[in-house]
Amino acid sequence: MQLLFASFLVVTSAIASAFLVEWIVREIRKKRLFTATASAKEEFFHPQKSSSFFYNQKLRYAGLRERKKELSLLFLLVFALVGLALYLYLPHPGILIFAFLLTLFLFHQGIEYLIQKRTRRFNQALVTMISLMVRMIRNGIGLDQALERAISVNSDAFFKTIMQQFIHQRTTIGEEQAFKNLILSIDSKELRILALAIKIGKGTGGALSGTLEKLEKSLLDNEKLQRHIDAKTQETKIGSYLIIVLIATIFLVLDLTFNGDIHRYFFFTLKGKISFLIILAWVGIGIYINSVLTRIRP
Repeated sequence: MQLLFASFLVVTSAIASAFLVEWIVREIRKKRLFTATASAKEEFFHPQKSSSFFYNQKLRYAGLRERKKELSLLFLLVFALVGLALYLYLPHPGILIFAFLLTLFLFHQGIEYLIQKRTRRFNQALVTMISLMVRMIRNGIGLDQALERAISVNSDAFFKTIMQQFIHQRTTIGEEQAFKNLILSIDSKELRILALAIKIGKGTGGALSGTLEKLEKSLLDNEKLQRHIDAKTQETKIGSYLIIVLIATIFLVLDLTFNGDIHRYFFFTLKGKISFLIILAWVGIGIYINSVLTRIRP
């Protein structure tokens, strides 16, 4: 019992350390990104979040804020399946703690993936919209009309739905507040830059076509850079998968060398089962921390 308790304590602290490392890395990147932002613009870049639950903003970025009931049911279902599988391997009530932490980690990773995918799709459509706006403004069309027309002809249904909500809010609660709501729904620094450029351009009365053209070029360059980053990230993932294959190969070779004693120890004794779970947890956490520390961002 003491060994089992100590094992869960070790695994819990390891998972907490993984989340802590990810949080520290993100905070450092945020400070680097917005250090040069003037204090007068800071509120526009980071609108105050009214959410009382710290994970609500992530759910909003992932487009899942209105589907909490479905998410809760899905979480319970995954937890039940993971818990049942682990309980069949190690029939002890304490294994459910590990199953809960593992399910929580999987959901966190899934939400992060949805946020990245959603932001990437939005930014790709944003480039098209800005390109159309630049041409229309140069042809003498006003900024507001150019914005509405560029949204209406955009071929991406997801982007069009979000931006049409923005157009509706702009007429009811004002453009600045509508932009703040839009920024809270999409985790896109390119959107923040566009909103700030429009705000400054309208405030100073300057021409926006040049600013939007530079922003368009910057977004296109970022897209090319992102494709290069994706290729490099894929190489890192392949290296992680090779580590897993290497560990499994070593396990099989040693098991054959010792006439199956290793697999009998890890799968048919209490200490072996606990040790096997700890090894798997540490390998997974190590790969996760490595992916966080080596992740390249444009």
